Amino acid sequence: MGIRDDSRIHAFVRSAEGILAIATAVAIGVSLVVRAVHGPLAAELTPLIVVVVTGGVPLVWRISKDLWAREPGADLLAVLGIITSALLGEWLVGAIIVLMLSGGEALEAAATSRANAVLDALDR
Repeated sequence: MGIRDDSRIHAFVRSAEGILAIATAVAIGVSLVVRAVHGPLAAELTPLIVVVVTGGVPLVWRISKDLWAREPGADLLAVLGIITSALLGEWLVGAIIVLMLSGGEALEAAATSRANAVLDALDR
């Protein structure tokens, strides 16, 4: 990997959304492994519940504020999905939605950072 690729990875990992996306992916992986080996249900669900609650609540809060300001976006459907999955006990679904939202936001932030760096380089 070149230096440019490393900087993109670092930009992704340094953001709160990137950390949440990585934690969510790990939680989903752990849950699926526990399910595959027929482990206890609590061990399967706990990582999913943790990421849906710790990651989903701030996402729901932020998007709810946008809705209150009458600026709803496409993320509103994802918030409804997180809330519905939690109410139905479908924690894997909720975790996947949290992964989609946080991963998308982290990738967007990394791309914006990269674009700003390129524009700054052109300015010189």
